[in-house]
Amino acid sequence: MKKWITLALYAAVLLTILIYRHELNALLGDVSLPAGAGLALAFLFAFFPVLPYKLVIGSLGFLYGPLVGALLAWLAVTAASLMHDVGHGPFSHALEGVGGFDHHRRSEEVLQSPEIRQA
Repeated sequence: MKKWITLALYAAVLLTILIYRHELNALLGDVSLPAGAGLALAFLFAFFPVLPYKLVIGSLGFLYGPLVGALLAWLAVTAASLMHDVGHGPFSHALEGVGGFDHHRRSEEVLQSPEIRQA
């Protein structure tokens, strides 16, 4: 059931974009967003994936050109992936489930340890 709802939502969004493509093109043609703001938005969409990231990459390429857009997208994804790994131990995702290891629980234990609380 969820798959049909998701598919219907994507189809509705794509149909809306298709219908209003000329208006959207005119709107995006008038946008001037500083590169720092574009990087920050790309970082947020990479860290909190509410959109397919290909849409974000395409938007950056449209706004800044293919080279600068690709560079901003790469920097944002790299920063988001590094921020995701803050608090994880090495190979924590690979060890997930081995011997009952849970990297989220382990991160909580580390953050609640006396050494961290004193800092």
